[in-house]
Amino acid sequence: HTNEIWFFRFRRTTSIFNPEGKCEGTRGNKVHTWNSWKIKDGTLLIDDYAKYLYDHQSKNWKQADGKKDSILR
Repeated sequence: HTNEIWFFRFRRTTSIFNPEGKCEGTRGNKVHTWNSWKIKDGTLLIDDYAKYLYDHQSKNWKQADGKKDSILR
């Protein structure tokens, strides 16, 4: 809704066969850190509540619940 652009860094803390780790978002001098991210059954889960599915057509991660509040590129 605010058209803010954040830059995220996903750091893996496990093997490539079990992808999960920590995530940090930055916008200017603002920083937001999430405790965990993981990919389970093709769904990206951030802190076990934000869920995103990869859309091959747009090449973006879109909210799994159909909302359009945020996308990840």
